[in-house]
Amino acid sequence: MKNNIEEPKLYKGTIQGTSRQFAFFIPEKKSMNDVYIPYENLNGAIHGDMVLIELASNKNGDLSGQVVKILNLERKEVIGYIQIENKRPFLIPYDKRIAKIYINNYSQYSIDSDFIVVVNITE
Repeated sequence: MKNNIEEPKLYKGTIQGTSRQFAFFIPEKKSMNDVYIPYENLNGAIHGDMVLIELASNKNGDLSGQVVKILNLERKEVIGYIQIENKRPFLIPYDKRIAKIYINNYSQYSIDSDFIVVVNITE
């Protein structure tokens, strides 16, 4: 018996960040247009990362994408300053093409707003 559930179609390409906390997906296939990726759909991907995305339409019918897997990290370190939002530390990168990054495992450090740091990206 055949299962009627369709597998999502995935597309491979590179994330191109912007200074406004969203990005574009630049597909490997030149016949495909660039795809808008909102901040909440980056799923940890940053400028330069090679990713897989799936496409979706919003309620207005506009096409956007969601990162489903990071294939290759372009950067292993990001430099920026700490900003505390709702008691959670985020790195605000100096490279404005990179969206803010939530810092995991911060309880082992004494972190305060405006600290300048280098963050190692591990996943």
